[in-house]
Amino acid sequence: MSGGVRMPTADGHLKKRITAMTAMQTRTIALTLTLILAFGGLLACATSEQSAGLGALTGALVGAGVGYAIDDSAEAAIIGGLAGALAGGVIGYIVGEKLEDQDETLRNNPDIREVYEQPGVDEVLDIRRLRVTPDQLRAGERVEINVVHSYVGPVDRVQPFDIDVTIVDSSQQVIAQESQTHEYENGTYSSRIELTIPESLPPGSYGVDVSMSTGHVTDNQSGLVRVI
Repeated sequence: MSGGVRMPTADGHLKKRITAMTAMQTRTIALTLTLILAFGGLLACATSEQSAGLGALTGALVGAGVGYAIDDSAEAAIIGGLAGALAGGVIGYIVGEKLEDQDETLRNNPDIREVYEQPGVDEVLDIRRLRVTPDQLRAGERVEINVVHSYVGPVDRVQPFDIDVTIVDSSQQVIAQESQTHEYENGTYSSRIELTIPESLPPGSYGVDVSMSTGHVTDNQSGLVRVI
């Protein structure tokens, strides 16, 4: 009959069901692989500060996978990937690199061991090295503060450490400041914080002050950065 409504065939229904099942299975596989990648990426970030690059890459892949698993379209994968890269970059950025455990820290640093073994001393926090990179730059650019710090105490556990970085002028007026809280086990770690030098800052030398505290013990270290 011409001009009539054609009834869907059983074969057509079967093809639609197969297509729907295939799409669902694809999204399920994508989500499963994404979760595996997320777990592995976070483990890698937790043990090394290859930091923002590794974190951003992991975040981008995870975000793209989640976006595709939710809505199997290129747009969803792209949006998810961009969001994941941003979040992953932050994750990689704030994770420190463990250099030594507590036993290695005490064995390799006699000055820390000497203080720790004194009567009545339960905890020692020591900022062992402060590096400013680059040591000279232009106003409006970013400076990277690398800190190597050691902590030893009676109980080897994960606890929060407050890190404050302040850039000051010759009159101790605050030019830029950044505060972060990181969680570390006992031992020696390397941490990194970035600051942007204000664009209006005139050329000259400025102090870089770093303070670190567990709430029970505190240590400070200072350096210099030159604006050209």
